[in-house]
Amino acid sequence: MNEALEKDFLNLLPSLNHYIRVNTLAIKPDVLYNLLDGLNDIKLEKTALPYVFSININKPGALPEFKAGLIHVQSLSSCLVPLAFSSFSKYDIILDAAASPGSKTTHLAALMNNEGVIIANDRKNRHKPLISTLSR
Repeated sequence: MNEALEKDFLNLLPSLNHYIRVNTLAIKPDVLYNLLDGLNDIKLEKTALPYVFSININKPGALPEFKAGLIHVQSLSSCLVPLAFSSFSKYDIILDAAASPGSKTTHLAALMNNEGVIIANDRKNRHKPLISTLSR
């Protein structure tokens, strides 16, 4: 493909938004927003979910805040799945049978305020990403 055609093709693609979900068990969303917005040309935009932000960088998983477990890179549609449950209590038991890489599992844990029980499992070859996310 020639360069001009490739450039035109890439301009037709919709821009892909990247989203981060704040680990509310570790930091408050407004504190994280104040920490990151404007730092090293990072721009955060609020969404309808108070703990989810659109972020303007391509690899938010490379941020130190990700490695420290303060944020999780997650699609906006994936953030909506745990909200399908009407309420959470410390007496709830949730089975996440397709848990890897752990986005929805950790989101559920935050919404449950680390109370209740979540049984998170996936196929054997998907355990490493799940364990990595849960550890972070």
